[in-house]
Amino acid sequence: LIRSGREETYQPGALIVQQGDMNPYIRLVLEGELEVMRDGQVTYQLDEGHFVSESGLHAGIMLRGAVESCAAVVAKRDSRTPVRVVRWDRTELMDLLEKEKSIRSSLKAALSWDIIRKLKGQRLMLANGQVDDPSLWALKRKEQGSDRYAAILANMLNHPNPHEHIDELGEYQCQPHRY
Repeated sequence: LIRSGREETYQPGALIVQQGDMNPYIRLVLEGELEVMRDGQVTYQLDEGHFVSESGLHAGIMLRGAVESCAAVVAKRDSRTPVRVVRWDRTELMDLLEKEKSIRSSLKAALSWDIIRKLKGQRLMLANGQVDDPSLWALKRKEQGSDRYAAILANMLNHPNPHEHIDELGEYQCQPHRY
C-alpha cells in the first residue's frame, strides 16, 4: 500500500487542498500537523496517522476520480517542521483495493479508527478552549459534513454505474462521520 503511494513534503502554511476544488488524492500524514478549515474556521486538526480526503472509503465507498473538497487543508502555520504525507491517486488506489482484498479490509479498519480519532480530537479542541466561537465552529462542522456527503453523492452519480455503491452510501449515513 505504502509503495503504491508517493511521498510529499509541505512547509508550514502550505495549502494542500483548497475548499471547493476537485481533489483526486487521498493522503496519509506521516509526520507533522495539518489544519482542516471550513471558510477559514479550523474545524479539526490532523497529525501522524490521520487520513485526508478519504470521502467515505471507511464505509466501503470506492470513489474513483476527483471528489470536491469540503474544506481546505493546510500545513499547520505555527509549526517548526514540515509535513510529510503519502499521496495516492484515488482511482489507482481503488484499483489496488479491488485486486487486494486483504489490503482493502485492513485499510477500511484503519480508516474507521481514524474517524474516531478525529471526533475525539474535535472534542478536545472544544474542551481545551481552542475554539473561540463554539456556535460558529459547530455550524462550519455541520456545513463541512453536508458538503462531504454531497460530494460523495455527486461522484457516485457521475460514475458509469451510479447504483454500484448504494448499500455503502446507506452505511456511510449511519456511521459517525461528521468530523
